[in-house]
Amino acid sequence: MILAFGGSLRTLSANAALARAAVAAAPGVVTLAPVELDALPFYDQDVEDAGLPSSVATLRSAAFSASAFLFATPECTSQGPTRCG
Repeated sequence: MILAFGGSLRTLSANAALARAAVAAAPGVVTLAPVELDALPFYDQDVEDAGLPSSVATLRSAAFSASAFLFATPECTSQGPTRCG
């Protein structure tokens, strides 16, 4: 399984559209799974100490079992956007 990240929360984001298009165009022998960034909270140690939100636990589990990651994201001053960086 390959996790596909679209690097923007905007509904009409070109980068998120590219990630969705890659998922839709993947051949049958490849499994691309989209990652919905809007379901993930910003990192907060206090929240983590109280227990991971279910969206984070789900992504963490998927990340450990993924064979690769696909990032469709703009480059901003040599780094990705906040949610992906």
